[in-house]
Amino acid sequence: MKTQLRMSKPLTGLLISWLLVTVASVCAAAESTLIEFSLKDQFDTVHTRSETAGKTVFILGSDGDGSEFNDPWGETINERLADHPNYSQLHQLPYADLRSVPFFAKGFARGMMPEEPENWVLMDWKGRIAKAYEFRDGATNMLVFAPDGTLTLQVAGTQLDEAVLDAVVDELSRQLDKTEATREPL
Repeated sequence: MKTQLRMSKPLTGLLISWLLVTVASVCAAAESTLIEFSLKDQFDTVHTRSETAGKTVFILGSDGDGSEFNDPWGETINERLADHPNYSQLHQLPYADLRSVPFFAKGFARGMMPEEPENWVLMDWKGRIAKAYEFRDGATNMLVFAPDGTLTLQVAGTQLDEAVLDAVVDELSRQLDKTEATREPL
């Protein structure tokens, strides 16, 4: 004897509507271009989306659990790109997703950031960038944006991985090749 599951038409319609909304929200969750932002670093300097106009943009960052992996990734990628003729046109945005930091610990979190002004880090207390690009928790997240602001690569990792490193460096090189170097005349 077969048992059939029967639903009323209103319930079926509601279920289909819920599925469509869920699928649509998942598909539209991640951004495909660099979002507008205005974030301070640990020295209270404001950094905005407009500073990146016409440049290849590289965001490298994490939440607190992934921060231990940021330096090895960043240092290795910068070493591999240092000889690129348009390297000076790379706009790097070191990033900290701090939305899990309670309000009373903000000063402590700021104190954990590098003390050298040249090592500034975007401090995102609301996690706008991490949410917009669905950052992976506990890992270094890396995003490459073309000079027109289009997201061209997004990866995440913990320990250094040669294949991922190659993908990031290759994509950054490809985007830097599209960027006109601004050099002083000799």
